Amino acid sequence: ESNSSLAAYLKWENFKSDQFRFKWKAALSNHRFNYQNSLSNLLVEAQENQWNLSPELIYDRTKNLRLSFKTNYFYESATNDGYQSTETRHRLESRFNMNLRFGNQILVTTSIKSLTISTSEPILLVESGVQLFESKNRKNSISIFYSNDANVPSLNDLFWIDGGNRSLNPEISN
Repeated sequence: ESNSSLAAYLKWENFKSDQFRFKWKAALSNHRFNYQNSLSNLLVEAQENQWNLSPELIYDRTKNLRLSFKTNYFYESATNDGYQSTETRHRLESRFNMNLRFGNQILVTTSIKSLTISTSEPILLVESGVQLFESKNRKNSISIFYSNDANVPSLNDLFWIDGGNRSLNPEISN
């Protein structure tokens, strides 16, 4: 059994002013592995690829209000040469964040995330909370947050020949 991985990452800011920032991030990863199948004694060579493009727009009018919108687009593919199969999936994550500060001691945060995956139904996720700071130096704080999230099955979970389950859906947790 052997494994190898390769990843590349690029991040840049297009423009920055007193109120707006626009950032881009692009990433590419490739993971190759070989293994001996215990059932058919076939040497399997497989690879997983993922690329990601992520623009983000940030509006920061004052230090008291910050709005941001970020979108991640993922293209994922897995190829299993031993079984002559290739599976692909597209995933789009969009997130709107709002941070509202009252003085130096109270921060209110709200986030709404939309998750769309080509292999399942769209999901809407929410995160909200309040953080109370002890003093101006903000070393000690008390936080109260509510959030839900989704655990998305990997391509191996869905399509692996020796045990994948194509009917798996994302699991939502609170």
